[in-house]
Amino acid sequence: MPEFHPKPHSAGTASGIKIALRKTSVGAVYASLTINAEAQTALFGRPVAKGTGFVVTLNSDAGKRHILGLFQKDGAEITARSSMRGAIALNMSTWRGCTDQSQKATPCPVIRNEKGVVMLRLPKWAQPEIDSRG
Repeated sequence: MPEFHPKPHSAGTASGIKIALRKTSVGAVYASLTINAEAQTALFGRPVAKGTGFVVTLNSDAGKRHILGLFQKDGAEITARSSMRGAIALNMSTWRGCTDQSQKATPCPVIRNEKGVVMLRLPKWAQPEIDSRG
């Protein structure tokens, strides 16, 4: 049998960002984007403070609906909340195309991180409906 050498597991093998749909006790569904401590430093240069504002962008064009854009902005409505082990959570309303059921946390790979804007690839279940207006 040929010899091989596995590489150690590290935070670098995944983006450290996950998206989930959560259901409140009264049945309302919301989207939650969680960013672990390592990803905060890698993407934003430092840990993100609780209360930091973020703008989240989505696109319903057929070729771009798999992309979620994310950047920090003072005074933005979506703010970072503390989560477990140094992670932050960004809780937001759902968009057209998301189910009204809970969805387990699914990793979102980073597509690009330039000029303060992080682009993530959404899982199929989180992609907005295609805008059919022509």
